[in-house]
Amino acid sequence: MKTRILIMLCMMGLEGCFEVPLQDALRQLKSPAYAQSFTTDNHRIEVRLVPAILRVLQQAHLDSTRILTHRLIDSLMPQGITYGTTFILKLSPKDSASSPGIAHDVIYGNISGYPNYQETLKAYQTGLADKIWLEVNGKKIPMLNYEMENTFGMDPSRSFMLLFPDLETSEKSIQVKLVLDDIVPGLGRKKLDWNLPVGKYEKIL
Repeated sequence: MKTRILIMLCMMGLEGCFEVPLQDALRQLKSPAYAQSFTTDNHRIEVRLVPAILRVLQQAHLDSTRILTHRLIDSLMPQGITYGTTFILKLSPKDSASSPGIAHDVIYGNISGYPNYQETLKAYQTGLADKIWLEVNGKKIPMLNYEMENTFGMDPSRSFMLLFPDLETSEKSIQVKLVLDDIVPGLGRKKLDWNLPVGKYEKIL
């Protein structure tokens, strides 16, 4: 896998003398190209792909002036380790800016569609496992796990980290659909198309 990645970088003009400033790499990895968003009557929904290399670089706590090389990246991402496919899902009240207050909180408020706080919390903490999945070539791929952040009432929005297994293909990218099945009232079943790069960083940096 590493050999194929380095070959791709070479073809892109990034290898041979592969040097990418860390700040440039992070800026690219956080660009709008990796995000989609839409609204319902009461919610704003944002989904962002989190490339494995972004997670690794953020966890490495490198100096901001560091220059990335293929040797450095390979040392941070050793062979044999799987990273999965990760998305960040953010649910926000659509009108939170104009109508602040607990009534518009995704969990505590009155826009969840559930009769009380306890049922709302349970639905978001454990119930999304059956309501979000990937579709690849018509095959359903369930989440491995997900986690909801705790804002302690300081933010009306909630973010969720969605983890799926690694997606294997012999191609340079893979077409997938992220399916959100009525996760907020009025959404219905929403399918978001993604063209995911395969490998660690050949089509990202």
